[in-house]
Amino acid sequence: MATDAGRGDALFLAVGAAAGAFVRAIDALELEVLPALLIERVLTEVLAEGVANPGHAAEAGGLRAIYTPSALWAPAPRLVWWSFVGPGEKVANTTWSRAEQAVLAAAGVELESAPEAAVRISGGYADAVLRVGEQALFVRPALSGAAETVAHPLEHQLHLMIEQAGKLVRWRAERLLAEPAAQLAQRVLPRAAVDIMDAPAPRARWRVPAAGLARLANRRESATTLGRLLNCQLSWFAQDVLRLRAGRFAEIPEANQLFGNLAHEIVNGLLPPGPPPAVADIRSRAVELFEKLLPRMAAPLQQPEFAGELAAARERVPAALEALVQILHARGLEVVGSELDREGEVGGLALQGRLDLLVRQGAMPAVIDLKWTSSARRYREEIAEGRAVQLAVYGAIAEPGTAATGAYYLLRQRRLFAPRGSLLAEEDIEAVRGLDETLHEVIDDVALWRSQLDGGNLLATGMGEAADHRPSELMFEAPKEPCRFCDLTGLCRVGVEAL
Repeated sequence: MATDAGRGDALFLAVGAAAGAFVRAIDALELEVLPALLIERVLTEVLAEGVANPGHAAEAGGLRAIYTPSALWAPAPRLVWWSFVGPGEKVANTTWSRAEQAVLAAAGVELESAPEAAVRISGGYADAVLRVGEQALFVRPALSGAAETVAHPLEHQLHLMIEQAGKLVRWRAERLLAEPAAQLAQRVLPRAAVDIMDAPAPRARWRVPAAGLARLANRRESATTLGRLLNCQLSWFAQDVLRLRAGRFAEIPEANQLFGNLAHEIVNGLLPPGPPPAVADIRSRAVELFEKLLPRMAAPLQQPEFAGELAAARERVPAALEALVQILHARGLEVVGSELDREGEVGGLALQGRLDLLVRQGAMPAVIDLKWTSSARRYREEIAEGRAVQLAVYGAIAEPGTAATGAYYLLRQRRLFAPRGSLLAEEDIEAVRGLDETLHEVIDDVALWRSQLDGGNLLATGMGEAADHRPSELMFEAPKEPCRFCDLTGLCRVGVEAL
C-alpha cells in the first residue's frame, strides 16, 4: 500500500489486498514452522484462480468493452450490444430509513429517488445509442440457460422506429448455417465446407524433441517422481520434467489428506529432537494439539458431513501417537527430527525428499513414514514384494554415508510395517528384497529408462503394445493399472479406440 503512494492503481491494490490476506492467514495460524504444503494451501485459497484486474474488461479484436451502456461517454462509430435482454438494470432499494433521510435532507443532502433512478437508467440506454455514428448491433439470445429471454426495455422504445423495417434490420443467427454467404453489418460472412480430420490416434511410443531432453539437466528425483517413472515413463516426463498439470483451481482436500496433514503437524509438535517424551501425558498433549490445530489446518473437517470421521479421529490420532511413543521407548529410539528436508546422491542418481520422522538407535538411523489410510494391505505388500521405493529413497538420504532402515506407521491402525530383521520390525514381514537392494534396482531401472529417453523415445505404459517396447532388463514389473490415478490420459489417448 505504501508503494502505491496514493496513486490508486486498482490492479496494484488488488494484488496488495491478496498479499495482505495471505499475511493475515499466516498470522492466524500462530505456527513457528510452516510446512510447504500448508503454505501452498494458503496461497491457493487466497489466490483461487488469480487476482482479477479491476480495470480490465474482456475484449476481442479491435473492440473496446464496457460494463454498462451509460459508460459510453464519447461518440463511437459502431456499437455491439451483447446480451440485449431484459429486465435491464434494476433500481436499487434504499438502505436509508425515513428518519435518516430527513436528517440528510436537513443537511442539504438529497438522495436519488426511485423514479429519478429509473429516468437516469433509461436515459443511459438511449444516450449510448445516440452516440453511435454508423452502426448499432443488438444481440439477443433466445434462451438464458433453460429459460426463455425477455425483451430489453430499450427494445420496447426502438420497436416503433424499426417495426416497418422488418427483415431489413432484424437478422437471425441461424442464417449462418443455411446461407453460403450471409451479409451482416456490412460484412460478408462466407460459409464453406472444411475437411474433417481424424483425432490423434493412441500410440505407445512417443518421440522427444531436443528441447525436452534439455530439461533433464541437473535434475533431482524424489520418491514420488521415481514411483511415477516406474509406473509410466510418459506420465513421469510430462508431469515431472515438463511440469504439465491438469490445471489449478481452488479445491478443498479430501478428508484423509486433511487428517494426515493434521497428524503430521501434531507429531512435529510432540516429538522434538532428543529422547522421546514420557508416555504418561502424551495422549492429553496430543488431544490439546489436535483441538488447537484443527480449525487452523483442517477446518473443513468441522462440517456436519465429517462428524463421524472427526469423532473417530479425535480418538484415533492421540491413541496412535501414544502407541508410537511407546514403540520409541520400547526400542530405545531417540528422535533426530521431524519434517526434515534431505538431499543426496546414490549411484549417480540425485535424490531429495522430506522425512516425516527420523530416529536413531545408538549409531543406527531409521526413518518412520506416517500414513493415514484405510488400506493396510497396500503398504504391507509394498514391503513384502520389495516395492517400498519411498522407504528405500528416504533411507538412502537420511544420514550422509549411512544407509538407514525404514518403516511405515499406519496411524489409523496403529501398526508399524518394516522388513524382517529391521530394528523397527514389529510384524513378521518377509521381503523378497531389502531396502538397499530395492534402491539399487530402482537406480538400474532409471538408467535403462534414461538410455531409452536419450534415444528420443518415451513409452506410454498403458497401451497394450507397450509391453513389446519395455527394456527386457527391467527389475520392476509393469504395473497392472498404470493409468488408474493419472490425470493425463487425454494426452496419450489411452482410452480412445484407434480408428
